[in-house]
Amino acid sequence: MSCFTLLISNFASLFKNVLMDYSENMRSRFIITTLLIFFSCSIGFAASANYVDLGLSVKWATCNLGATKSSENGELYAWGETATKSNFTWSNYVYANGSSSTVMNIGNDIAGTQYDAATALWGEDWRMPTEDEFKELLEKCTFTVATVDGVRGGKFTGPSGNSIFLPYAGCIYDGSVVGKGSRALYWTSTLTSTSQKASAFYITSGKPFMSTGYRRSGFSIRPVCNIKSSETPETPKVSYVDLGLSVKWATCNLGATKSSENGELYAWGETATKSNFTWSNYVYANGSSSTVMNIGNDIAGTQYDAATALWGEDWRMPTEDEFKELLEKCTFTVATVDGVRGGKFTGPSGNSIFLPYAGCIYDGSVVGKGSRALYWTSTLTSTSQKASAFYITSGKPFMSTGYRRSGFSIRPVCDTKAPEAPETPIISSVDLGLSVKWATCNLGATKSSENGELYAWGETATKSNFTWSNYVYANGSSSTVMNIGNDIAGTQYDAATALWGEDWRMPTEDEFKELLEKCTFTVATVDGVRGGKFTGPSGNSIFLPYAGCIYDGSVVGKGSRALYWTSTLTSTSQKASAFYITSGKPFMSTGYRRSGFSIRPVCDTKAPEAPENSEDPIINPNPEDSLWDSDAVDLGLSVKWASCNFRAEEETDLGELFAWGETDTKSDFTWSNYIYAEGSASSVMNIGSEISNTQYDPVFVSNSQNGDDQWRMPTGKEIQELKSKCTFKETSKGNVKGMTVTGPNGNSIFLPYGGCKYDGKVLGGGTAGYYWSGTLYSSNYGAYTLTIKNSVPSYSYCYRRTGVYIRPVCGEGSGESGIIDNPDPGYSGPGPSPILPDPYFSNHSLFDTDGIESVGESSTIDTDIYTLSGIKVDARNLKSGVYVRNGRKFVIK
Repeated sequence: MSCFTLLISNFASLFKNVLMDYSENMRSRFIITTLLIFFSCSIGFAASANYVDLGLSVKWATCNLGATKSSENGELYAWGETATKSNFTWSNYVYANGSSSTVMNIGNDIAGTQYDAATALWGEDWRMPTEDEFKELLEKCTFTVATVDGVRGGKFTGPSGNSIFLPYAGCIYDGSVVGKGSRALYWTSTLTSTSQKASAFYITSGKPFMSTGYRRSGFSIRPVCNIKSSETPETPKVSYVDLGLSVKWATCNLGATKSSENGELYAWGETATKSNFTWSNYVYANGSSSTVMNIGNDIAGTQYDAATALWGEDWRMPTEDEFKELLEKCTFTVATVDGVRGGKFTGPSGNSIFLPYAGCIYDGSVVGKGSRALYWTSTLTSTSQKASAFYITSGKPFMSTGYRRSGFSIRPVCDTKAPEAPETPIISSVDLGLSVKWATCNLGATKSSENGELYAWGETATKSNFTWSNYVYANGSSSTVMNIGNDIAGTQYDAATALWGEDWRMPTEDEFKELLEKCTFTVATVDGVRGGKFTGPSGNSIFLPYAGCIYDGSVVGKGSRALYWTSTLTSTSQKASAFYITSGKPFMSTGYRRSGFSIRPVCDTKAPEAPENSEDPIINPNPEDSLWDSDAVDLGLSVKWASCNFRAEEETDLGELFAWGETDTKSDFTWSNYIYAEGSASSVMNIGSEISNTQYDPVFVSNSQNGDDQWRMPTGKEIQELKSKCTFKETSKGNVKGMTVTGPNGNSIFLPYGGCKYDGKVLGGGTAGYYWSGTLYSSNYGAYTLTIKNSVPSYSYCYRRTGVYIRPVCGEGSGESGIIDNPDPGYSGPGPSPILPDPYFSNHSLFDTDGIESVGESSTIDTDIYTLSGIKVDARNLKSGVYVRNGRKFVIK
């Protein structure tokens, strides 16, 4: 019986019974009213019951239970309950008597039973997915983080090429809403070995995985059904790219639908994928490498060629020689597409292909996924067990071999009679109401959110590194730089003109100044890429992505800075004028000509016409993507403190690290990539003695852009107040160590031990905590921090380039605002203050020193003495060891 038939049957029975109790007049009214309700409900039900065939064992619903489209969160349900509610606790869980110890057994698998909310609400054709069905979704589908209708979630693309979207609906338990907009938690129908928990599917920090959840929790449900699909989805059309080589290369891997998808893995000569690759399951061997069969020296286009078998006779595997041609005639760069790392090969034609780091599988091991590329050729080696293969390892492409039983990727090729290549994309211009029109994307890109390529000033080809030794217009050093003109716009040295034609050129310094002065600037995110949006007097806009730059082997500012060449030389021959966006601020500056910067071309009025649709092509960022929020805890102090770190979701989450004064996080923290220094502590710039609530405060900048200006960094005095008026106790919450800080009024916050980061090292992770204040240290290179370790808080400082966490503050607390004016009132250690992130000793000693002051015996010392960990000791009875007095170390023998 279908769900609709069941609905009619149940309705008819109810209808008959109710009518028995009504008068004739009332019956007529009831019939009309009830029919309206019935058809309304029927229409609503039908709308919610669409499914997608992913090519798996079951069909998946297009939306969550309680939703009508894929981007809606729907309702949340406790495991086994068929009605939603506003809170989820053990006390209101239907199948427990008030606590987890009294939970009832309703079955090991509730799919399709009276306890299945999907079946109860959508009918018998629908049910909750089992644990194995979620595992199948996880293992056989390609996952990407996606945004639909402004809602973030996970996209799963199945073997059929079709996709479903699971929104980050979060969960609710014990009065807490957790992870809404950042996490997905979905029930399976399967109980775990622990009766209080059921199996669940999670997406956290952009990673999908199986886990468990307490049954009383409110999680989402994505129903599945066993309905047979009437039509098989069409095979996706795959296009090719003409690189200017002997063959055309497919735009994506076999088993993928776009360049950034890994696709499937195949053993050499097999035409079907599988989950593991061993000699025992290799089709062309009898269980071992010694029994491998001969299927030909070159299998391109034969029955053993997976590309031909799956995509048709126009496609085949590339030969060894064709991969060698790709290697020798193309320019290689490491690239990231849709968040996926891989190798980009740009051919003589100027077109490119992207080979994702899909890794490989053999003997039960997944190797190199996300860090290596391994692609089969069609060519056998002189050793019958191996075939020729193409590798990218440690950012280097080369030819090698692989055992035939291994699961490698395949990138098909086709000859000239293959399907027609897509047309070269036309780059359009935008009229901002300025003196020139601006291109919609960077040079080397095809849309506004792509970074494109980087170029040295005056060079017309990109490269993987930018140094004085490989700069075309210098003989190895900055002192030998050549003069190629004061303005190269439209000349042979203009990359925009060389690559896009005579209608396009680099912008001059004055044209960038015009963009800066006459346009409105906002920080924006397009397709998940951060950058700057400039809206001109005409109302039209352009988007400049934060593509960063490259020089001397260093990639700097990718994702956090924009650096764009102008065509104008400076008065210093080694430098050209450049346009920057740093810390969310655009400005004019300069750059060494050998650096790899972006180029955004411009054209004059006779350039190609702007697109007919003059609406702003920039997608406004979803404010919730960057807005951070927290509970404000009144500790009885002058301000309220956040209940979690900045960019964290819960009190035990660490959040993100920031260099002092920078408003974007990054993966490492060095003087060379610190925005406000020229490579060293001695060159640090002055951005103010107090940055709390300013443009340099990442908390204030992030939230104020979204209309919430209550949160900010704490000042040094507010950290001093926290340290001096609260009690600190080392505690653990779950597996996270930290300190519980209890204020004068008895309220508490938890500060996790996240450590700090600099020069590729994490210091004190899990054993100490460092938290920025907005207050500059007495020396310009440092800023004050709250340091917590071993139940001892101290008011200290770190070098400004260090990656340190932030615990924001807001508003006014219930305590008095009288804060001690002493710049270091709370510091109980020696000398002026500890320098935490740059220890001079291999054991990460916490304190700076200018050497051992004295070595010998001492009996009477009339000043305060401290151990190296900052603990004050009795100077009258010192044991042998190293101590600190007046900021200098000395030894007692």
